Formats: sequence, structure tokens, C-alpha cells
Amino acid sequence: MDRKNKPGFIKGETMQLASHVHDAQHKLSLKQRAQILTRRIVMGRMHHSLLGTLIAVILVLALVIVGSKLQTSAWNAVEPTAVPVADHEVQLSFVGDVMLGRYVASFGEKESYAELFRDSKTLWEHSALVFANLENAVIRQEESYEEADKSLKLSATQEALQMAAEAGIDAVSLANDHVGDYGREGVRHTIESLQEFGMEYAGAGAEREEAGTYRLLEADGLTVGFVACTQVAPDHFAATKDGYGVCPTSYTNLYENVFAASTNSDFVVVYVHWGNENDLTVTEAQRKIAYRLIDSGADVVIGSHPNILQEVEQYKKGIVFYSLGNYISDQATRQARNTAMVQLNVDKNTGDGYFTLIPMRINEFHPYETTNNFYVSQIQQSLLKALPGSAYSILDDGRIRIPMKVCDPVVDQPIENGAGTAATQVIRG
Repeated sequence: MDRKNKPGFIKGETMQLASHVHDAQHKLSLKQRAQILTRRIVMGRMHHSLLGTLIAVILVLALVIVGSKLQTSAWNAVEPTAVPVADHEVQLSFVGDVMLGRYVASFGEKESYAELFRDSKTLWEHSALVFANLENAVIRQEESYEEADKSLKLSATQEALQMAAEAGIDAVSLANDHVGDYGREGVRHTIESLQEFGMEYAGAGAEREEAGTYRLLEADGLTVGFVACTQVAPDHFAATKDGYGVCPTSYTNLYENVFAASTNSDFVVVYVHWGNENDLTVTEAQRKIAYRLIDSGADVVIGSHPNILQEVEQYKKGIVFYSLGNYISDQATRQARNTAMVQLNVDKNTGDGYFTLIPMRINEFHPYETTNNFYVSQIQQSLLKALPGSAYSILDDGRIRIPMKVCDPVVDQPIENGAGTAATQVIRG
């Protein structure tokens, strides 16, 4: 929180008040100055004349209006612009934790859930598939649940999930430490809600094999394998032989399923919930899991759970985004409000592709693209510290471009379900 600086008030004429406010400008925020002026009116420390009070009120209103405009300019310095997609290209978008409960839910109910995705919809409007980690259970208000014995439980309504679907999120990872907050029934209701709104998912299911299986998704002629798992969920969140739950990284057939996905798709995306919260440092366990996933056939590994951005690493023919941080969130720390959208453009004729990393900031629970130099620099440093300079380029607008051979040239053909494959769904495109 901002420090509450309270310099002494200089008694005197209105001009002296204005001078004092100007002198303290480098110490106090606009909001703080507005609060101080308001307090002094109430305390009667200004002249008890109608004119003096009127001037003070005008000053307060001006400070609030200017402050609001400055804040908006700082967060959303540019109108969002979608990365273009050529006729022979396919684009996919990836984001981190989407949490639709708690204070985010209060905002959504009061304002609009659609507002949470206002800029996002423009940025991913050309994407054939949009992926996210769904960081909450979706429960029914009239139901009772066997809640997990933990201090922080996150849930959202079907209305919130429906708006996420309508905004363009196509597929979500359920393998995390909050989908099971309301027991196995909560996991079941979350999955049923996703199915109701036509959203694909991975990383959870009605039993162990379903939770650990892979999905095949169609994206404008490109077949994408989708797997999800978690290293950090409580043990009792894991799916059982006959009970709903999530897929842990310890699941016996996890890496076999990643390999099976790679033999039945053009490339494989794996979401992993791992690492330590609010820690910029990638753990040794994260690296070991990432390397093994890529060795098993994964092409793109997307990390979540730390709440903040972590580094990007290229390993053999794959790439790891260790953490994309929060995306829709009510966490208020500076680092937790830095985020990024990752977009992958693939040339179907050659299999060549490039990732575009879009720097974003979270303000009032939802992300905006930012060109603010301070935040863009922080975001770039967090993401690029493990990449050699030859592996990327920084565009004029602060976006990051990473070229990569993604897959073999794509030949359009029907998808054949492999062992362990869930039902395939043709999503947008």
C-alpha cells in the first residue's frame, strides 16, 4: 500500500494552499492530495467562506479527474492491436491464471464480466484457439459441497464462465490447486459447466485415466495435442480410480500420454501448475519436469501458479514459458500485476512459426496491453533473462518476437483418435 505521508498544513490564504500542494507534489499521489484537501475542509482548517469551500471542492474534483486520466494512460497506453495472420498461417493464444472468483466476481456482478475481457478479445480475435489456466472451481450456489480444509478457496459462477467462453477462451487447464477446493462434486460441476459452454479442458476428469489423458483440438487444419498436470495441488485433489480429480505430475502414464499426443497431432501443448508463488526463480523441479515433457514429445510448455512472470527457456526443439503469471486476478502486488499474452503463428506450408509476447498490466482485475516503459522493461527482464540475445527480437511497440520451427508441414487430414484420447472437438476456425 502507498505510504500515508502527512505533511503539516500551512495556514494562510488560498494561494498559500495551492503553493503547498505544489511543493508536496513529488511526495504525494493525486489520490492522497485529494484526501488531504477533503479532510481539511471537514476539519474547518480552510476559510469558512463559501468561496473557499467551493474552490477546494473544485480542486478535489480536478485532482481526481486528472488522476484517473493519468492512471488510464499509464495502464492502457495503446489501443490493443491483434497480431495479423496470413492465409496460410494458424494462430494460437496462451495466457496464465484466469481467476473469476472473490473480488473479481464482485466486479463482474457490479460492472460486467465482459469488461474483464475487453482488450483480450481484440488481441486474440484472429486466434483459432485460446488457452488458459482456470484457477477456480465453478460451483452451483444452491448446492452444498465438501470443502477442502484450506484457508483460501476459490470459486466462480456459471455466468462468469459463460462470459469467458463468449469472450473467446476455448480450452482450459484444470490441473491446479483450486479446482478441487469444493471437493470431487465441485470438480464434476466445473467439468459439466465447461461442457455446457462448449469449452475444452485437460488435467481433470471423472477418474484417473480421464484426468491424465490428452485432447486433440482442431485449429484451422492444424491438430493440437493438449495435456495438463499439476505439481502443487494437495494429494487428495488427485483423481482416483473411480473419483473426480486432477492430474498430478506424478501420474504414472503422464509422459506416455504426452508421447501418444505427439504421434497423433502436429504439435503438443502442455500446461503445468508448478513452482513457488511470488518467486521469480525457476526451481530445479520445474526444469526437470519441463525437460522430461519435451523429451516425451511436448513442443510448448506453459507454466502457471507462481502468480508472477518467470523466464522463457528454449530446450532442444521445444520452448518453456515457466510462468505466465496472473491474467484475470485480484492480486494487487506490482509483480503480480505484470503479465503477458503469448501468441504463436504457424505457417502450415513450412511448419515454421514465431511467438509474439505481448506485455500487459492488470488494472481493476483485467489485463491491458501496455507500452509504459517502466512496466514493459520489467516484463521483458522477467521473460528474457534465460534467452540469448540471438533467440529473440524486441519490436518497436515493446512486444517480443521469438522464431521457432514448430512442426512439419501440415497436410489436411481427418484426426484419428489415439490410445487415451478424449473426444475431439473442432473449435473455432
